[in-house]
Amino acid sequence: MILWFSILAAMITTLLYLKDHQNRYHLSIFLYLFWGSSLMWFADFIMAYKEEGIAYFESLQSSFFSDVIASIILIEIGILIWFINYLRHYYKRIYHV
Repeated sequence: MILWFSILAAMITTLLYLKDHQNRYHLSIFLYLFWGSSLMWFADFIMAYKEEGIAYFESLQSSFFSDVIASIILIEIGILIWFINYLRHYYKRIYHV
């Protein structure tokens, strides 16, 4: 579940990044965060499936709620990191530091 949320967030971020031609919002950090986390969760999925086999999918149903909460927290942390980075660039642009 976390894998699907991070891939969805990465795709949405990619579309937003492609629409921001002037790089006003510095969305490239989103790309690194969400595509990197998608790659990490994909590797985790492959290793878990390799170790547990088909039983891995049965354990997914029992941890659905905690996966959704973890996915939401992952996206919120990504937005927070982007916002801090955006404010840093905005501060430099306004005050020429």
